[in-house]
Amino acid sequence: MTKTLKSLVGLITASAGIFAGTLPILMAIIISYDVLLRYLFNAQTTWVVETTEYMVAFVILIGASYTSSQGGHVSVDFLVTRVSDKWKRVFAAVTSIINLVFITVFLWQSVLFWWEAYSLGWKSWGILSVPLAIPYAFFVLGMMFLLLDETLNLVSKGA
Repeated sequence: MTKTLKSLVGLITASAGIFAGTLPILMAIIISYDVLLRYLFNAQTTWVVETTEYMVAFVILIGASYTSSQGGHVSVDFLVTRVSDKWKRVFAAVTSIINLVFITVFLWQSVLFWWEAYSLGWKSWGILSVPLAIPYAFFVLGMMFLLLDETLNLVSKGA
């Protein structure tokens, strides 16, 4: 059961990570388009800044779960490298539990924030007038992926 769930979460996280990893390329193209339009034709776009801001949020929040699943987050190991394997497992379990608490609180607050934006029909102040429930959903999805990944890591390590 855990192995199947871990595979499914891994597939979802990897797919989201690949998508989030390709967005900076699209952002570079969009920003280059804006710069060329401005300097060559003395014209400007009205949508580039707002669009790339939402893309950055997606890359960071969704990409965080992929980074976590790959063990890519920064860690300080000066203490862990000096203790026995038993204590390494204890430190890993304590760290995972602290992470789970933080992620759960962040997810809960993100859902509340998203619901408020959705139910009140909040829109961005920019020219695009994007319903803010869409970019706020990145927080919810990112924290859900992180929570699933961290929970499965804790369970699979037997801590």
